[in-house]
Amino acid sequence: MTISTTQIFTWLSLTTAAQRTAVMSDLLDGDLEALCDMTENDINEAVTSYGKRNDGVFPIRFTQVQRKRLIALVLWTKDMRRANLPVEFEDGTDRAGFVETISDAFERHNRRKEQKKIGESFHDATFNHKLRGQAQWEKFVEEFDATLAMIVGIGGTPLSYVTRENETSVYDDTQTYDDAIINATSLAGPNFKIDAQTVHQLILKNVTEDSDAYTYIKPLMKYRNGRKDILALRERYSNVATKQALINMAKQTLSNLRYKNERNFSFEKFSAKLQKAYDDLADNGRPVNNNDIVDDLWDRIQVDQL
Repeated sequence: MTISTTQIFTWLSLTTAAQRTAVMSDLLDGDLEALCDMTENDINEAVTSYGKRNDGVFPIRFTQVQRKRLIALVLWTKDMRRANLPVEFEDGTDRAGFVETISDAFERHNRRKEQKKIGESFHDATFNHKLRGQAQWEKFVEEFDATLAMIVGIGGTPLSYVTRENETSVYDDTQTYDDAIINATSLAGPNFKIDAQTVHQLILKNVTEDSDAYTYIKPLMKYRNGRKDILALRERYSNVATKQALINMAKQTLSNLRYKNERNFSFEKFSAKLQKAYDDLADNGRPVNNNDIVDDLWDRIQVDQL
């Protein structure tokens, strides 16, 4: 069972049945789904009009708290639609839980607005490591993923959702909403199409045109779909054979890597190569136990003074 809309509007502090009925009749079409298509401005205009109308139980004058909670309820319904979840409150929700839930939605909305402002400057980002081939792939992906996380898409989800691993949209309620929404947002529809175009432009700007990488996305240009682009690049640079090659190279590095003195090979370079080799193993599913890393370190540092 779910909480009735009458109960929900009671929790919005519309105290009389006549007031609740009048407002629900004006805003709803039987359930909360109707609120998904409303904006903050729509609610403000509606609430302002209630104080000026004289028909029926009107005028109804909303307090600032009532107005804010109604807006928060609308924002919560949008969050549920974004996550492909039922727009309803489960049986067992009490007033305190209801207020907390919609307040969280209001806070998410404010964070999203701020993030959207910040993300606008990343739409045309030029990476420090443009992609040419396998050698730049790791650094390129780091910058690419970090940039997508900064940009809020059309529907309010970070663009990271466009390039996620899972094709199926699934909401994981063990995560926070902000984390779960990336895996829950649909990879179809008009919002996705626009977001995928944005991702495509970002990739296009940061893949060198006369490169090996460019040849793998060139046949996909007609789609202007960043998801298709990144899947093609992953297939080329993150496939099983490539991962095994990286594992083999990391093992070879560890087999040969020794530090003897600063003149022949600085400790800074030694540390960087060591860290990269272990990172490559971890990134490709072959992490080394920290205790083994420490044990092996003594054999790698061949300095008489130590």
